[in-house]
Amino acid sequence: MIIGVWNCQGAASSNFLRAFKEYNRIYKPQIFCLVEPRISGHSADNVCKQLGYDNWVRVETFGFSGGIWILWSEIFFKLTLVSTDPQFITCNVLLDNGDSWLVSFVYVSPDISLRRRLWHSVLGFNGSEKSWLLLGDFNSFTSENEQTGYVNVHSIGASDFRQWILLIYLISLLIKQLI
Repeated sequence: MIIGVWNCQGAASSNFLRAFKEYNRIYKPQIFCLVEPRISGHSADNVCKQLGYDNWVRVETFGFSGGIWILWSEIFFKLTLVSTDPQFITCNVLLDNGDSWLVSFVYVSPDISLRRRLWHSVLGFNGSEKSWLLLGDFNSFTSENEQTGYVNVHSIGASDFRQWILLIYLISLLIKQLI
């Protein structure tokens, strides 16, 4: 199964739509998560209708920040919503062969106090007997060498993120932006 996650930083432009369709043409993800789309309401629904998936669920943006969209077409699997929060959406994925696992898509607030709230909110999914995949934009890093392009390095946020990863036994993978 291929899952795409993209911090698109705006989903209303024709450039976004063109890039999205090209990515889908090349990689053909069955599930696609967009974070920070910067639009909501009817405008967001109209864009979702153009993206070529049969189903979607959204967490609305706050002004021009945040927001999570999950898009999917149920071919060889069924996706059901388990939980939503302003910073994450958790779904159950049931494959045709009977295997089942959880996936949480996150867009973590840059605000440290809100970020800490998320760390506590998703802890419960780690205790599940199902496999759990956690994907998205954490707006944090585990060490300074993971961060590029920003002057302000928040060591408190990095320390919190490292502690949280260790607390719930996650494996952290840094994936560089492909497009």
